[in-house]
Formats: sequence, C-alpha cells, structure tokens
Amino acid sequence: MISRIKGTIVGIDKDRCQIEVDLANGLVYQVYVSPDLLSRVSLEDEISLFTYLYMQNEPSKTILILIGFSSPIEREFFELFTTVSGIGPKAALRAFSKPVSEIATAIADGDEKYLCSLPGIGRQRARQIIAKLQDKIAKFALLKPTQAKQKERETKEEDIFQEAYEILIQLQYRKSEARQMIEKIKSLDRSFESVEEVLEEIYRRR
Repeated sequence: MISRIKGTIVGIDKDRCQIEVDLANGLVYQVYVSPDLLSRVSLEDEISLFTYLYMQNEPSKTILILIGFSSPIEREFFELFTTVSGIGPKAALRAFSKPVSEIATAIADGDEKYLCSLPGIGRQRARQIIAKLQDKIAKFALLKPTQAKQKERETKEEDIFQEAYEILIQLQYRKSEARQMIEKIKSLDRSFESVEEVLEEIYRRR
C-alpha cells in the first residue's frame, strides 16, 4: 500500500503529475490530482502527497490508479465523498475543482447551486451529496487554506503594494514618503485585492 509519495514534479498533464522519487534510478510515479491542486503546482516543484490507491477494472485488464492529496484530511474528505452513490474515485477527483473547505462548507450549508458548479455534479447528484454528507462534514469545512494558496495571496498583495509605491513616485512623492505611506498601510489588519484599494486607503488616511 502506497500511502505517501515525495519527489520532484517532472511532468504535468491535464489531470495528473509525474513525480520523480528516485533521482539515482529515475523512478517516476504517475499520480492523479484534483484540478484545484493541479492549479497550484509547477514543473520542478518539490512535492509531498498523501496518496489513495485503487484498482480500475477494464474489460481486458486491471489498472492501478494512484491519487494524491495535499494532506491526510483532504484524502479523508475524498474517501467520504466517494461513499455517495454513483460517485467513483475519478468522478470525485474531477469534482474537486475548488478547495476542499469550500466544497465542505457548501455541503454543510445545503448549497445546491455551488455544488452544481463543480464538474460532473448535477442537481440530483448535489441533493444526494447533501443528504448523505451534511451531518458529517463540519471538520472539513474548518480546513484553512493551503500554504501554497496563502503564499500565492501574499505574493499577489506584495505586487499590489509595489505597484502602488511606483504610482506614488509617479505622483511626485519622494521615495521616503511613498515608502512610509505603504508601510503604514501594510501594518493594517486587513488584506487588499487591488492597487485602487491601497491608494484609496492612503488617501483616506492623509
């Protein structure tokens, strides 16, 4: 039983990664991942995944499929999701186009519309998911965003602050003044989604 895999991403396809785990001998595993996870990785990333192994039976052969998750609790949520009638491992994985915490919250809230926005989930299936899982989902809805997502948001916000700083220079503020303005805004206990929000806050606090 393969329960975890760690290595370097050497290939990315539409629904899977190739992970090299043995540099000396070139051992590479093909691991299926969710669309959400796939959107957060790149070639040559070092990655550690918690895996789920299942057998896919075809008319003339049986194929072993390895699926990877960012954490054990995401894997547990996947296993729970597949207990819904008609949802197999590949269908469940395809549906995970959004973060697990968001999907779990939608189930807990009985949000059919949100669930229907997931790939392969129609209205009847959404109702089945809610009926089967609604009272089992609380801990998954409490999941925090992954470190990768958090890092992505922090990087985006730094880019916003840098652009705001450059605009202040163009508006003929001295570098020291512009830097002081930006640092003051950074110290606030809030996040910013655009340069305009930063500049509006600076103007409001003049």
